[in-house]
Amino acid sequence: MKRIIFLAILIAACAAGCPATNLADPPIQPVIGLSASRGRAPLPVVFSAADTISARPITRYVWDLGGEEIVEGVSVSHTFFRPGRYDITLTITDDSGASATARATVRVEGGAVHAQLDADRTSGVAPLLVRFDAGGSNAEDDTIRDYFWDFGDGASSRQRAPAHLYERAGTFTVRLRVVSAGGIEGVASTTIEVGSPDPGSLAFDGSQFATLPLDAAQTLETWTFEARLRLAGDAGGRVLEMGSPPVSVELDPIASVVRVAAASGDAEIATTFDMTAGWFHFALTHDPADGLTAYFNGDAAASA
Repeated sequence: MKRIIFLAILIAACAAGCPATNLADPPIQPVIGLSASRGRAPLPVVFSAADTISARPITRYVWDLGGEEIVEGVSVSHTFFRPGRYDITLTITDDSGASATARATVRVEGGAVHAQLDADRTSGVAPLLVRFDAGGSNAEDDTIRDYFWDFGDGASSRQRAPAHLYERAGTFTVRLRVVSAGGIEGVASTTIEVGSPDPGSLAFDGSQFATLPLDAAQTLETWTFEARLRLAGDAGGRVLEMGSPPVSVELDPIASVVRVAAASGDAEIATTFDMTAGWFHFALTHDPADGLTAYFNGDAAASA
């Protein structure tokens, strides 16, 4: 009798409203198994989704084998004949229509990798801008996918052709490591010698005036001005003004010219360089025989 009363009370309580219960199925957890993830071509690989976790029956297993082919099945196989990197995608669907995706990578090795490190200069005084290029690197039967630069002064880059500014004197070992799509590596290195500015040079941050004293026997007929610049939008403006001899330099990114005003006359130097793209190295040299020459990131714009 007591049991009947207990059941009646329980039924009545639930009729008044029982706590909601989350009956949603847990998400599908696809798992990719590979017989090999790396090796030399031709590379046979067996792919398996047998360890996938799902609360409901799986209705489809769809494999995209790095663009080589699209196949279906719990377990599939494929032979990769060409070196390279292949991104594998598995999409699983259950009987409710829910789906989930997993990814893996297969790297098929080719032949040897040759790293070539080129620099437009290997010595000079600080601040020294050096333009590097790894475009001559190559991989037998494959392509170069990654570039890793160590400039020897704590800086690094992953660009194919970076430029780097050495701001202090010293001897710096530059190391380049290239990696093919198949995962084979090649290395190269070179040394950059950066000297201190000579007594006839000035270095300052542009926030103050600087004076270069000359004795009676010295003149500034031959001189070089260089700076690392970033213009505020396309406004441009004056970047140099010297009192003796009187020289001022103005950059005009809209007209794509460098304007120089000097006691000997005014000049405009045309350039195709995009002065609004960010930081760049600018240099202006004067020689009595050659006149004025402007340089942007080491390339001569023109002479005047």
